[in-house]
Amino acid sequence: RNTLNNIKEFRCGFKPSNKDNINNNMLYSYSAPNLNDIRNFQVYDSATNNTVTVNAKCVYVNSNPKYAIWVDTNNTDNYNEEALFNANEDNVKSHFNNDYNTLTANVGALNFYVDVLITEKVDSAPSPNVIGYFWGFQDPQRVNVHPYTFSLNYGPYNEFNVTLAHEFVHLLEYNKTTIGNHSAWIAEGLATYGEELCGYSSNIRIESIKSFFEYPDTTSLVTNNPDFSNYGKSFLFIKQLDQRFTNAWANMITSSLNGINLIENINGTEDFQTTVDKFNIAVLIDTDDNDPTYDFRGLNLNSSTFNNGIYRYNGWNNTRLNNMGAANPMNPYSAYYLYKSSGFNGNIFVNSIQLLFSNFVDNSVAGWNIKYDDFDGN
Repeated sequence: RNTLNNIKEFRCGFKPSNKDNINNNMLYSYSAPNLNDIRNFQVYDSATNNTVTVNAKCVYVNSNPKYAIWVDTNNTDNYNEEALFNANEDNVKSHFNNDYNTLTANVGALNFYVDVLITEKVDSAPSPNVIGYFWGFQDPQRVNVHPYTFSLNYGPYNEFNVTLAHEFVHLLEYNKTTIGNHSAWIAEGLATYGEELCGYSSNIRIESIKSFFEYPDTTSLVTNNPDFSNYGKSFLFIKQLDQRFTNAWANMITSSLNGINLIENINGTEDFQTTVDKFNIAVLIDTDDNDPTYDFRGLNLNSSTFNNGIYRYNGWNNTRLNNMGAANPMNPYSAYYLYKSSGFNGNIFVNSIQLLFSNFVDNSVAGWNIKYDDFDGN
């Protein structure tokens, strides 16, 4: 789980896990644990890069949907996890009941009890960087959330709710496919978009999108090591797919395909490069007109919230946007081509709405005209 709080970036400890004989032989808890049960969990502490044993107590069991909440019993460190849960119990239960049902609506509920472990051993440093993780290889039915997340409040919900939903998507994806988790760039996009499906819209995701806008030339779409800006880009990519193709998010969660093959399967007859081109154009113009392809619904990327759009960072120069896509060379009507040919002073028509090039860049010269029908490259 990757967030930003005043400049400081928090990161996700999620490790994409493939299913193998070890995973397939792990036992799931199909029956409910008892309240006040004590159990030991193995947790990877990113502060020390070691796996530690966490002695935990079961403080809540929910039968529909099936999940149990456990708290670290060692209260001599920086947090009293049980006290924090008790103070936030109603909020945690009401939100996760809703989030679980929302995220499983089109993929089906899980037939085992999901364990939610609250422990600072996710990152034992006094000022944590990792605030949550799911690791199927370690435990395919458990998500781990840092108690620090209770302190990041967004009005009716807090970062604990958001992080729990995010990590639950990783767990859901792992258990709904035959392969386990998808590649990191897909998995993080699915999880971050899952937050939006649950109704969460916090400064965290806004900051990750702004980070992508600030560093488009170093923010690849396809990557095995997503950083903060990749989260923003992957979120927008999956959001657009879910707008353009029916049940795309749910179908990706349950698909046993991976990588570009998965994207092209979701897109039907559309090749991956065309999908990337349309994504790049949408990032540039975000039409704000409910168009499924060129409007990121519910967002206005050209507003002051996002520093007035991707093109406002340091103007247009010879290094910006050259790595927005996943392949090279880009198709003629990709965002990269618009950038490289930014000397034109023409009009862009989107759904019969005329958009002047001056809406996209501060300075323009010469003349060029792009029509809406040209956006597909034909």
